[in-house]
Amino acid sequence: MRPRWFLLGVMAALAVSGCSVFPGLRVLTGEGGGSSQAERTVQNIDLVMGDKSGDTDSSLLNAAYRIEAADNLVDIIEIREDIEAHIFDVTMLFLASPQNTPQGQRDWADALRQAVELTWRAVIPESENSDVLRITFVAPAEINTLDNGPSFVGIVDRSFEIGRLDAVNYLQGNRSLETFLDLLAEGKMQDVQPDSLEFYTGTPNHPMFVAPPDEAG
Repeated sequence: MRPRWFLLGVMAALAVSGCSVFPGLRVLTGEGGGSSQAERTVQNIDLVMGDKSGDTDSSLLNAAYRIEAADNLVDIIEIREDIEAHIFDVTMLFLASPQNTPQGQRDWADALRQAVELTWRAVIPESENSDVLRITFVAPAEINTLDNGPSFVGIVDRSFEIGRLDAVNYLQGNRSLETFLDLLAEGKMQDVQPDSLEFYTGTPNHPMFVAPPDEAG
């Protein structure tokens, strides 16, 4: 069993280093192969963050609004129930960044915990038929393209996955950063992080986050 301080350190290290830890991001930002290579890469990306049109159950949208109303550090992009896989998915932006101090890193990790807990609480009624709750955090990145100017892509940071029953039991107990990290140490929750650059390629279905370049004016 890993000690809680070790798990906190792992979470904080990724936060401090930011998305630059992903090898492909250096290409997108021009560090690895020049701007022309970045532009060619962007042309192959299916998602340009912007129009979040789509139809979904109104109760799911209401759950997303409840999450955003309770936590001003998150912006829901997509909320769906995968009926066949019995997984309830929520994808969101997390707008907090840690200060490069032990206390700042702890505050960031605690804010992340609260975002996860609020999301679990908000979707418990709607996820009744799901076995697993999965929350995916996405970071927005602005990329300049030759044809369309600034465009936005979503870079997957991490996903927290937990059995719905484990989440319910956790919410009924004492909640803190320490007990949250215990879920990781005990194997009840997984913190899944990409080992290479991964773009969000879902179908956004919650109201607009960033207007497309041709609509921004």
